This record gives sequence, structure tokens and C-alpha cells, in this order.
Amino acid sequence: MDVAAHKPSSNTAHRVPLSTSCFPIVYMPRVNVLEQSELLNLFHYFNGSFYWREPRRGMRADFKAGRVRPDGYSQITINRKSYYLHNLVWIYFNGEIIKGFEIDHIDNNRKNNTIENLQLLTHSDNLRKRPYIKGSVYRKKQNRDIWISKYRQKYVGSFKSKELALAAINLLQTPS
Repeated sequence: MDVAAHKPSSNTAHRVPLSTSCFPIVYMPRVNVLEQSELLNLFHYFNGSFYWREPRRGMRADFKAGRVRPDGYSQITINRKSYYLHNLVWIYFNGEIIKGFEIDHIDNNRKNNTIENLQLLTHSDNLRKRPYIKGSVYRKKQNRDIWISKYRQKYVGSFKSKELALAAINLLQTPS
């Protein structure tokens, strides 16, 4: 059997679907693609934000870079690639992000990207500091904080605060 006969031609694009679900996959590239020196050449840093050193695509120099995504994270696009601002701030001051670690907001405020508010954590350590309580899920939706309670895998309700969600779960757990 000739192996060369089974090779795809170089001019055809072969794409493998990333997911079979109907929900889109949000992919953010590894931030280590950018070097600290590149960030120092592109931006000025002030109080948790980056400002362009040179004019870009109709924006003047010293224009604030990036945008705030619907999930609350700030994002900057550089050469058609999107990066989370908190990762870029870390690289700007400390160099490369160590493999197996991620950048965490100490105060859990996604908009506070000052270097003093960022720390390196493993993924499991970062998950441990989330504001979840057992039996509930925290969601930020349309600029509202929502706590969705579940008890024994069944939906209990949506609540405006962590305390109300916990109270609903406690009512179901107490014997009648």
C-alpha cells in the first residue's frame, strides 16, 4: 500500500470540529506567546490598564487599550489575537507565566488588574477560592449576581444573594 497516496493534498484545508455541542467554545491563546519586551514596547501601564505607545488603527497614542468582555474580564487584541489583560499585566511586570499556573485576582474583582491584586496560583488553588457554597452555583449574568441553588441535583431556584441561596438549601435539608 502506497502511503503517499493517502496523504491529503496541501491545498485542501482539513478542519476538525473542536466540539460536538451546540455551544461555542471560547478559546484564549496561551499568553506566553508574547514576550515581556514586546509588551514594554507596545504599552504604558497605569493603575491596572495599558495605554498604546504608538497610534493604532485610527486610535491615537496614549489611548486605553482593550475592552471589557460580557463576563467582566478585560481583553486586549494584539495582531488579531486576544489576550486577557490580567495575564498581560503579569507578563509586563514578572515575565513569563509558569506552565501549570494561572493568574488570579486576589479580591475576585475581574476589573481590578493592578499588579498588586494579581497572584500566581495553580488551577486547583484558584478553584478553591471561588465564592461558591455547596449546593449552589454563582453566575454573573447581564451585570447581575445570581445564585442558583440545587439540592440533590434538582433545581431549587435563583436568588439575589449567597445567603438566600444557602437558606433555601437549609430549608430542604431540615427534616419536617
